[in-house]
Amino acid sequence: MGLADFTDKGCRVGGRILVALCLSLLVVVSQGFFSVADAADAPLVAKGYKMAGDATKMRIVMDFDREPDIKWFLLRGPNRLVIDLANTRLAIDAKDLKPRGLVKGVRLGALGEGASRLIVTGKGPFAVDKLDVLKNEDGTGYRIAIDMSAASEREFDAALANQALTTGSTVSTDKGGRVGTGPVSNPGHRFTVVIDPGHGGVDGGAEGLNGTIEKNVTLAFATELRDKLTAIGKYDVFMTRDTDEYLRLDDRVRIARQHEADLLISIHAD
Repeated sequence: MGLADFTDKGCRVGGRILVALCLSLLVVVSQGFFSVADAADAPLVAKGYKMAGDATKMRIVMDFDREPDIKWFLLRGPNRLVIDLANTRLAIDAKDLKPRGLVKGVRLGALGEGASRLIVTGKGPFAVDKLDVLKNEDGTGYRIAIDMSAASEREFDAALANQALTTGSTVSTDKGGRVGTGPVSNPGHRFTVVIDPGHGGVDGGAEGLNGTIEKNVTLAFATELRDKLTAIGKYDVFMTRDTDEYLRLDDRVRIARQHEADLLISIHAD
């Protein structure tokens, strides 16, 4: 075999090795590309939900493995906060959704095409004081943090009107967002009194020597006071309860705030 034949054969062998190496590299790169693409297309995972607070203020935190793409808006009848979550799979324990405080009900479910929706129903009108998408400090994922507080129907209606004038809904980024611009002036507001009959329901209060129960005395007195104040014609008068109903202290404060009370009268008969 001559030098020319040896060189030609070596080139052919080397060429085949080079082609094989290129094909192997192409397969590795393609696998990496599709793995990245698959990861990007994979749904986010909503993996935690927590609520803390009372009937006047509430914070809701929802955890995700990656940064969520959300859209949120308000609805009335009843008063609700709706959060749409694009490309999100739900992995939340149902018992964590148990309502408390200002929140009357929580619903979470699939919308179709990979999207999910969270609906938070309030005990009457409320304000969304702040809604942020935040990166976790330990770098393990993201969270939505929602701050809500009891508000009046007028304030809720003003937030709805502001929502309609902007985009019809609010898209939250990592900088957060607000519905409305804060307290709204009410020039036509009459002096408002909320009367709070103490005790009620399972909480009977004190009991008299002849079996009289405090919750009945406070309700009877409050009803009489309401009628007297209403007859004057100068005040708007409401009651926290007009039946034998148990109310927590924070619920009594919530009702007063939702009526924009100038005066809250709490009645007891010890």
